[in-house]
Amino acid sequence: MKIYNTITGKKEEFIPREKGNVYMYVCGPTVYGLMHIGNARTFTTFDIVYRYLKWKGFKVNYVQNITDVGHLTDVGEDRIMNGAKLMGMKVNDFVNLMIKDYFEDLKSLNILRPDVSPRASDHIQEMIETIKKLIENGYAYESKGYVYFDISKFKNYGKLSRQNPEYLEKQRRETHGDKKHEGDFVLWFPAPDDYPLKWNSPWGTGFPGWHIECSTMSSKYLGLPLDIHGGGKDLIFPHHEDEIAQAEGATEKKFCNYWMHGEFILINEEKMAKSVGNVISARDAVKKYGRNAVRYFLISSHYRTEINLTEESIISARNTVNKLIDFVDKVKELNPKGEYNNSIKDKINETRKKFEESMDDDFNMPLSLAAIFDLVSNVNKSIDEKNVSKENLEEVYEAMMDFDKVLAVLEHKKGELPKEISDLIMKREGCRKRGDFEAADKIRRELAEKGFLVEDTPEGPRWKKI
Repeated sequence: MKIYNTITGKKEEFIPREKGNVYMYVCGPTVYGLMHIGNARTFTTFDIVYRYLKWKGFKVNYVQNITDVGHLTDVGEDRIMNGAKLMGMKVNDFVNLMIKDYFEDLKSLNILRPDVSPRASDHIQEMIETIKKLIENGYAYESKGYVYFDISKFKNYGKLSRQNPEYLEKQRRETHGDKKHEGDFVLWFPAPDDYPLKWNSPWGTGFPGWHIECSTMSSKYLGLPLDIHGGGKDLIFPHHEDEIAQAEGATEKKFCNYWMHGEFILINEEKMAKSVGNVISARDAVKKYGRNAVRYFLISSHYRTEINLTEESIISARNTVNKLIDFVDKVKELNPKGEYNNSIKDKINETRKKFEESMDDDFNMPLSLAAIFDLVSNVNKSIDEKNVSKENLEEVYEAMMDFDKVLAVLEHKKGELPKEISDLIMKREGCRKRGDFEAADKIRRELAEKGFLVEDTPEGPRWKKI
């Protein structure tokens, strides 16, 4: 199994630190607003990684933080406090609401919850201890209530983004207090008297910087080195670069073995931004297009490939996943009388092999899906040729459900057939048996107008919503 490692810029054989166990950390949300479709892509990507590793038989220890303090805007304003003010809520009430909404959004996209979702505000003392250790080890210094990480002291700062420190210094946007170097970043901020999110520390009352949170919590819950650390491409610098410096500076151990980063999502070929007015929440997308359509759209491209969300692309994804769902319903419902077809069993085994080989190659979802669709085409041909048995279809169904332990797009409720539609289907079947195909076609068109498609099979008519 190979994973593309951002820090080396190449695919590498995946060897976890403990045989059979994987320790994975993914940067979670800053809870100042609803999850947008870009966040959803990142969280869905690592849900696939989580699910697939479990499918492979690994015991996965998955931690994803919740940032509820310390994540400032470029002009130094706290994102969470701004969100609470906008909603007219107390900060704690606002945070609790946003966390509740976050978990609801995960569920709406069939994303498994991590094993642990630690809140930053519950780990302030641990962060203070990490900062104290960095000062003790010579990597950090205090200045007028701020504590800074001194990037000149950390060898190979910039190794994740593969940029030299001089270049990275110019990218730093923090302008607080007096720093030794332009590129030094804040570990601890002093807080004004009226600031609601603040704690006592050896450097005065204040709050932690955003980057120290993940270094501290990932180390606490997973130990070092992490096997996998993931997030969106935008986190490579400064967030993940700073995490490495902090964790390795404090512990003198390697922080992480494999770094994974997902690409961006565009909206009609434009970068998603509030200033453009094209930010789409995950829940609005699910409400409009359906969970399986949105999830399939997000997972069907390679996670390191930029994707473009348009009305056409997501409707295409919905149509595609509906074909898979209809196929699964069909193989479950049909009761063919043919003899057992050994070639179908062979095709299932071939598909499983191709699926695993593709996913083992840096989670290559497009190739994995291509193998599944080849199986679907092969089985449909055998059904049309009446060269399939009930046992064959049961094995196909089991295989599809097994693949869906990773994909998580086939779960659905077919629902009850309305009596009006059921009566029309039976009426049409009567017309067909009498040879009145003109009347049968007329009823088929009427059913289609009402949103139902009828398929004629040797076992009788099948229906599906369209």
